[in-house]
Amino acid sequence: MLICGFPFHEFMGPRDVLNAIKWKFSLSLETVEIYYIHRGAPGDVRKVKGEEVKEIGRHYLELEGASIPYHRILKITFRKKLVYERRCCGKTEEKP
Repeated sequence: MLICGFPFHEFMGPRDVLNAIKWKFSLSLETVEIYYIHRGAPGDVRKVKGEEVKEIGRHYLELEGASIPYHRILKITFRKKLVYERRCCGKTEEKP
């Protein structure tokens, strides 16, 4: 699929998507929004902006003062377009 003129494969994981934006396409993460499971947040979902990302680690997405395991990431938007959405059993989950 093409998003903003850039190809994203539907089977890419969240780490692959973020690395592609940052390294393959040499773009800033500033226009990225990451939605992830955060127990205790309203609806158990929290959103962070790409500019808060300190490191795209092997097992975790590193933020200032927090590490998010990739399996908790629900969706990623790039320039307001959906580029990743977590799938469960071949279907998209109901959460945002």
